[in-house]
Amino acid sequence: MRTKDVRVGGTYVVNVPQRIPAAIRDSVPSTAEAFAAHMQLHLNRGRRFDLTVTDVHRAERTVDGIEPVTTSKVGLPLSEGQVRALGLPEGVPHRGPGLRGGQ
Repeated sequence: MRTKDVRVGGTYVVNVPQRIPAAIRDSVPSTAEAFAAHMQLHLNRGRRFDLTVTDVHRAERTVDGIEPVTTSKVGLPLSEGQVRALGLPEGVPHRGPGLRGGQ
């Protein structure tokens, strides 16, 4: 697929090769962002996953995106009454962790 064909909001299948070319694999990242991208590349070697595109960088021929994952973990916003009852600082949004029940 060509970069010009990729659309923001579209979901695409990503195949990361197990063997990364030496020029990429052995390069030394110069910024924190480059280091994070380099680590993600190595952590995803050999994986196949869906990616929903959030931004396209045509000059660099790269995209930003979100990998949708299925999880039973949820975060629920706490009401003002719940925040007061728990003694949490007010005026700041709080979320309570939990697990989604079976259906």
